[in-house]
Amino acid sequence: AEIEAILPGTQVIEKYSQALARAEARTKAKEAAESSLKQEKESGQAMLLQEQQGRDQIEKQHAGFAAVLVPLVLVGSAVTIFLLALANARQRSEEIGILRAIGLKSRQIIFVFLSKATMIGLAGAVFGVGLGIWLGWSLGGLSTGASEWQRLFSGGDLVLTIVAAPVLAVLLSGIASWVPALLAAKQDPAIVLQGS
Repeated sequence: AEIEAILPGTQVIEKYSQALARAEARTKAKEAAESSLKQEKESGQAMLLQEQQGRDQIEKQHAGFAAVLVPLVLVGSAVTIFLLALANARQRSEEIGILRAIGLKSRQIIFVFLSKATMIGLAGAVFGVGLGIWLGWSLGGLSTGASEWQRLFSGGDLVLTIVAAPVLAVLLSGIASWVPALLAAKQDPAIVLQGS
C-alpha cells in the first residue's frame, strides 16, 4: 500500500521470505503431527480397551470352565478312591479276618484303613502340588528372577493351594474310604477264615 501510494499505477507483488515460509511449514507440520498423535492415542486406547475386554471374557470363560470341571474331578476322584478302597478291603479280607480273630476291634480295623487312605491322600496332594508348581514354572514361563517369585508368593493363592490341597485330599480319601473300612471291619472273622 505504501509503494502504490508513492508509485501510482505500479503493480506490487509481494513474495514471502523463505523464513516465513519455513515457519508456516513448521506450524502446519506441527499441527499435522499433533493431529496424528491424537488419533494414534485414541486408536491405542481403543485397542487397549478391546484387549482388556477380550481378557475379561477369557477369564470369565476360564472361571466357568473351572466351576464345572473342579466339582467333576472331585466327584470322579471320590468315586475312584471309593472303588479302590472297596477292592482293597475285599482283597485283604483274609488279613482282616486274621486280625479280627487275634482280637483287633472294629474301630482299630477302621483306623488302619482310614490311616492308609489318609497317608495316600497326603502323599498324592504333596506330589500334585509339587508337580503343579513345576508345570506352572516350566510351561508358564516363570523365570528364576526374584521379582516373579515374590509376586507368586505374595498372593494368598499359592499358600491356600499348598494348605488346601493336602486337607482336601485327606478329607476326600477319608470320606471315600469310610464305607469300605466299615464293611471290612464288620466282617465276621469265622466266616472269612472258613471261606479261605
